[in-house]
Amino acid sequence: MAARTRSSRADPSAPRRGGVATLSVVLGALSVLALPGVIAAAQLASTVTLLESVVIGVPTAVALALLALVAVRIARRRARRTLRPERMEATARLGRRLAALGLYLGITGSLALAFYLALKSAE
Repeated sequence: MAARTRSSRADPSAPRRGGVATLSVVLGALSVLALPGVIAAAQLASTVTLLESVVIGVPTAVALALLALVAVRIARRRARRTLRPERMEATARLGRRLAALGLYLGITGSLALAFYLALKSAE
């Protein structure tokens, strides 16, 4: 072959940069940090209330977690087609765990909002 291909790298065991598995980790980490981030922003900013920030943070955390789970699924499918799937599967596993934690935080935040609104309407 006249041109270099991806498999003709000098060190084939060197980790690839980027990829869907890495994207799943980034999206999962962002989903975990979304709710604490907006709560911290509400504490620092005097113009935003805690309720407003949680209303923004909860759907953001859930959406990022769901996107991370989609990326995990794609990464695991691609890992099945590679010769050395161990590294990609480990990264995808971390992304799946972070996405599950972000989804848990988002659902917990939505339950907290629902109970707050129910108590507020009962007054």
